[in-house]
Amino acid sequence: MTNRKDKPKDANPDMRGTLLDLAKDLFARRGYIGASLRDLAEVAGVTAAAVYYHFAKKEDLLREIIFDGLQELSEKVVGALAGEGAPEQRLEALVRAHLRYNVEYPRESRIIIEESRFLNEVDLAATREKQMAVLNAYRACIRQIMASGRLGEVDPSLVTFGITSVIGGWYRWYREDGPVPKEQAFEYMVGFALAGALRGAPAQAPA
Repeated sequence: MTNRKDKPKDANPDMRGTLLDLAKDLFARRGYIGASLRDLAEVAGVTAAAVYYHFAKKEDLLREIIFDGLQELSEKVVGALAGEGAPEQRLEALVRAHLRYNVEYPRESRIIIEESRFLNEVDLAATREKQMAVLNAYRACIRQIMASGRLGEVDPSLVTFGITSVIGGWYRWYREDGPVPKEQAFEYMVGFALAGALRGAPAQAPA
């Protein structure tokens, strides 16, 4: 990174957050390989030196976007698992928290899923650790449902990957200008994920 005494005239202290936000747009639209720091400078309307002042290399941007996104996602999902109610209710809360993140942060979701592979080995390992925390929250909840007798013997990882595959696909197909309102699509996908997860669960006896 450029030494502070060599700070470019157009590298103001508030620029870092703006550059991160614009980088999310670039990486989500063009992919990590298809975007450069010079592209970012052009979009931001600043010199390349101003971008390099805040981020020495493109990977620094990718790391910060992915780490921040996964930190928020894992906190939401693990927090949902710790909530009150029956295991099925916690699973629904978990699914809602996970999908809500993807709905509210489609750029970050796309970058986490599509571009993490471009991180260096150390950062990729840290990323997978955060992702594992999310997967383990699902596995724990599925095991609780099985222990309660509400779900037959099934590999918790199989159920987990089924749910996360449904949720992870949101950014691929949903469009703000499409025919289905966002909240309607959200509720449908929550129900779809839960129905698949609890397939084969014994029906509740009528009251």
